[in-house]
Amino acid sequence: MRRPIISAAGVAGTVIVLAALVAVAPVGAQDTSSTTTPSASTTSAPTTAAPTTSAPASSTTAAPAPDATTSTRPPPPQYERPGVYVDELPGDESIVASSTSVTAFVGAGSIDVSADDVSAGVAPHLQIDDYGDFAEQVQGASPALSTAVEQFFVQGGLTAYVAVATDETTAGLVDALDGTVAQLAEWDLLVVPAMAALDQDGWTQVATTMGRLADAQDGTALLDPPTSVVASGGTDWVSTLGDWVAPLRGPDAASMAMLSSGLTDDDGAAVSSASVFAGIAAATDAESGVWTAGAGPAHPLSGLEPAATVDNATSDDLVDQGINPIVELSHYGTVVMGDRTIDLDDPQDELSRQRTIDMVERSIRTGLEPYVFAANDPQTWGTVDATISGFLAELWEQGALRGETAAEAFTVTVGMGTTMTSQDVLDGELIVDVVLNLGGAPAELTFTQQMQGNT
Repeated sequence: MRRPIISAAGVAGTVIVLAALVAVAPVGAQDTSSTTTPSASTTSAPTTAAPTTSAPASSTTAAPAPDATTSTRPPPPQYERPGVYVDELPGDESIVASSTSVTAFVGAGSIDVSADDVSAGVAPHLQIDDYGDFAEQVQGASPALSTAVEQFFVQGGLTAYVAVATDETTAGLVDALDGTVAQLAEWDLLVVPAMAALDQDGWTQVATTMGRLADAQDGTALLDPPTSVVASGGTDWVSTLGDWVAPLRGPDAASMAMLSSGLTDDDGAAVSSASVFAGIAAATDAESGVWTAGAGPAHPLSGLEPAATVDNATSDDLVDQGINPIVELSHYGTVVMGDRTIDLDDPQDELSRQRTIDMVERSIRTGLEPYVFAANDPQTWGTVDATISGFLAELWEQGALRGETAAEAFTVTVGMGTTMTSQDVLDGELIVDVVLNLGGAPAELTFTQQMQGNT
């Protein structure tokens, strides 16, 4: 039975397929009624340089019935009744690195919300590109929020969201986090400046909520340390600070980081250290890549002093607690001397490493979306492999991944018999394994996407 098919090869887009049932097949026509199961396929990273994928020229033809002995393409879908069918073929896609430093701020204030947003249940928030946008559009902002946003841009921040809370109590901040920040699709760093003024129970509740949201977003919650502990001084403030952080060391710990104290500006005003660090991270990411730590003498905190003095012994104690010390160095000024998350269980808990992994995960997950309507077959697997490998090869060339060759820097594996069983393929699950060489133990990532195309 011959079924005319109109297809556009190599074009990522919707393909209209016309199928007609013919009562009598032409004399000599090949019987193609049987279905061929895609063979197992495993693909991996190239051995030396960045892979390239060239798309075939776009064409529209009536394809003959495939010859299973010579064709490398899977057979066309089998249509059971006449009509117009929509199929999606994978095309020449590329993966774009996701943002890494868009920062979401939460604090008290108000913004104008359109009637359409209110009726649609959109939580009040604002996207800004400089402090002038904030000053013009946020009314009644708390000093903590206003100063934090200003310092974010002073230190090199580029883009931010502001989620306004009704007040800066524990309940008000948590409501803004769960009600507004949870709805925002694109942010990488999360800052709640007013958390520094809360008591221990409130601080822990806000920090826990921030960590949960950051982990779900593949982002990082930057915690402001409690002012009451840092201001107490003495010999016990470091251990007390560690006691506050200890309950946070659960499954979300790798998504949280904290500096040792707040900061003060030249006028003596308190400044959120988390907001300053977010600004420095944005500037460092733009200049050197997210895999470069935004700490050390190369990244001084302009015009700011730490609220607590940290000497060498205190610095070591803070690092042992998973807290990044802020110190004053002669000839350099105020600098952050640490690049850690609060996760003490992972010996490779560098913040820059974790943020690089987060960026890769977000980028690849987004990059797989165009293939959701493609057939879950060897052709798609090969295209997905080439697409991800091309993205990772670019990162390797930029210095994000370690290794003398691309094969040493990463591997990509996708195929039946390696990442998928035959049942996975029948169930429409595309599973891709990626291994990254970031120094030390390799980072192993698995991506699973439910496919909607014909298999």
